[in-house]
Amino acid sequence: MKTRLSTEIKIIFALVIVLAFVAGAALVRITAEAAPVNERGNADVSAVDVDFSDKASYTLVTPQIDGTLLSLSSDCYALSFGITEDQAYSIYRGLGGIVESRPLTHDTIKDVFDDYDIVVKSARIDGKRDEIYTARLFLIQGTRVLDIDLRPSDATAIAVRTHIPVYVRTSILEADGTNTCA
Repeated sequence: MKTRLSTEIKIIFALVIVLAFVAGAALVRITAEAAPVNERGNADVSAVDVDFSDKASYTLVTPQIDGTLLSLSSDCYALSFGITEDQAYSIYRGLGGIVESRPLTHDTIKDVFDDYDIVVKSARIDGKRDEIYTARLFLIQGTRVLDIDLRPSDATAIAVRTHIPVYVRTSILEADGTNTCA
C-alpha cells in the first residue's frame, strides 16, 4: 500500500511540475497537422520538420554561461543577455551533464518527457517583444506536435539536457549580437 501511494504521489508531483512549467512558459499550441507515424504508432521524428522549413532564417548557436550572462554564439555572432541565478545554474549544470542528488526543475522536466515518450525536437529564440526575447520549444508526443512559447533560458536549459540544437533567428543575432568576425 505504501509503495503504491508513493508511486501515485510521484506521478502527481511530476504532473504538477510539468503543468506549472507549461503555465509559466505561457501558451501551448498544438499544431493542426499530425506528425507522420511510424510502425509503433509514434511520431516519426526523423520525418518531421516541425514547421522549420525556414531554417535559412535561423542560425545554429552554442550556449555558454558566464555568471548570470547567457551567451549564444555562432561562427561570427554572439548574442548575450542576463538571466536569473537559478536559470544560469541550471544551464551550467545541464551543459556539464551534472545531475545533483536532488534534480533541478529542468532535470525533472526532462525525466517527465522521457517517461511519457515526449521528444524534444528543436529550441529556437525567435522573437523580441518589449525588449524581451521569446523562444519556442517543439515537442513530439505520439502523433502530436507541441509548440510551446517560453523563455529563452528555459528553452536552453531543456535543450542542453536533451542534446538538441539551439537556433536563433538570424535577424535577431545580427541586429542585437556582437559580430566576432569583424
